[in-house]
Amino acid sequence: MECPRCGNQDQRYFYLGSKGYYCRKCVSYQRFLINEPVPYYLPYHSENDNDYYLTFQLTKPQEVAINQIATIAKNSNLVVYAACGAGKTEMMFPIIKNYLNSKKRVGFAIARRQVVLELSERFNKAFPNLKIVKVCQGYTKDTFGDLIICTTHQLFRYYQYFDLLIIDEPDAFPFKGDDILHNIAKSSCKERMIYLTATPEGELLKLPQVKLFQRPHQQPLPYPKVVVAPKLILLSKLSKFLRISQKALIFLPTINLVKFYSKLFGWPGLHSQSSQKEAIIDEFSKQKQGFLFCTSILERGVTFPKIDVCVLYADHIVFDLAALIQIAGRVGRDPSYPNGQVLFLALKKTFKVEQCLQQINFMNA
Repeated sequence: MECPRCGNQDQRYFYLGSKGYYCRKCVSYQRFLINEPVPYYLPYHSENDNDYYLTFQLTKPQEVAINQIATIAKNSNLVVYAACGAGKTEMMFPIIKNYLNSKKRVGFAIARRQVVLELSERFNKAFPNLKIVKVCQGYTKDTFGDLIICTTHQLFRYYQYFDLLIIDEPDAFPFKGDDILHNIAKSSCKERMIYLTATPEGELLKLPQVKLFQRPHQQPLPYPKVVVAPKLILLSKLSKFLRISQKALIFLPTINLVKFYSKLFGWPGLHSQSSQKEAIIDEFSKQKQGFLFCTSILERGVTFPKIDVCVLYADHIVFDLAALIQIAGRVGRDPSYPNGQVLFLALKKTFKVEQCLQQINFMNA
């Protein structure tokens, strides 16, 4: 016996209920009968204009990558291996348009709720004539439209639904390392999956890759400065950083540290327990100067113009290789400020920090 949704084959997880066997391994997402037929979904193909509109022009390297993606996707799943800020999302626009023009269903999934909200705004601007639905915590009443943008946790709603499923940042927590979520994602897609990441690993390394390491403004990725020192010296370096920088994100590994340092320096803090997260981010986005202390909740998917970044305790286990690359990737995305500061403050040397530096050097080569 095998669960067609999560792939579980451990017989201990199967239970015979009044309507038949169901899998208890993925029951927290919704009870799913083993012999349940594929759901019938009402056709949702509006007659709206599927075209997209950009306020900028795609670069030649992006156009080359788009053609490569379209060619490979005819026969295989694939990975778009691109630097942070290289325009992975925008490169998906023509791919999405072609699928929608063919009356096919498209989904765009990412692990973090906050990124779903940010991406839905970008897609609404690019595809103004489509019904774009965001499906995540707090947004689950309307779950069907021309284009579905959701957290990976919400993919259980779409068993065998998508013809094209784009998974952005598959290396992000909590999707990373969760076999149930991975299999639910696969079972939600009937035809093609495209993964977007700056740090491919594991099974993704076996798939065909389309690479793009150049950002649209053609400037190299900002290279982190690393300081390894005792705690008091790190605090002195952080204080100096706050005096020099105009606007910055200060990343810390735990909620308690965010609370402590935001109170110590008198600037706002943001973490998973914060109330009014969207309001805090929106206020910070509007400011020309200021600082925001945060956990890894903002390590990916969000873009702030003219931003610097500091990671305090970059040697902490929370900051793995993917997290450090993503955090460094917040900087230099704005063409008017392509060379911002990236500062890693650590109590001891770690291999993952060295790997991060090597990876950024590789992308800049």
